[in-house]
Amino acid sequence: MRDVPSDHGRDLYGRVYRRLLVGYFGKQTPSKASSQGGATTVTSPATTTVASNAVSPAQLASIVASDKARIDDAAAKIADCGFTYDPSNLQCSLGRQTYAPTVDTLKIDLIEGALDPNSPQYLGEPPAELVPLIDKTRAAFAALAAAETAVEKKCGATETDACDRAVFDWVSAKDDVTAALAGWKPYGA
Repeated sequence: MRDVPSDHGRDLYGRVYRRLLVGYFGKQTPSKASSQGGATTVTSPATTTVASNAVSPAQLASIVASDKARIDDAAAKIADCGFTYDPSNLQCSLGRQTYAPTVDTLKIDLIEGALDPNSPQYLGEPPAELVPLIDKTRAAFAALAAAETAVEKKCGATETDACDRAVFDWVSAKDDVTAALAGWKPYGA
């Protein structure tokens, strides 16, 4: 929520916000701006009341949806690879090497972009209902990154017990990413 020092400032902020909305969405039906508790809200017959510093579930889901198809495609290419490390199997080796960067694209767009207040792509505060899903998604991305690093460090030209464990953790992390992204489906992803 943004703090505005005076009623005049709130009124000015409301007018500027309305102009931005009209500039972005075009001429709309008349809207009414109001300030409650320091947050400016805009309502019109065709829209829902949304705090000016909030992002909608649909906006975040659209970011997930934009990368999800590529992630699903990358996962399908390694679906039969299992839990073993075989550098001679190019489909599995290359598939695993391309899956993590594909997921990183979504991590950059969602976690480091839309949800990071320090990012120029920041969209606003997520709704409280999405915070657990965002946390699950963030944790899945972090687990995959850690597992990817472990595979790189522990797997060389031959398979070892440490490598097997690292690949198992990697596949589990991939499954966690799949589960986290499935959680976005009700929101439009």
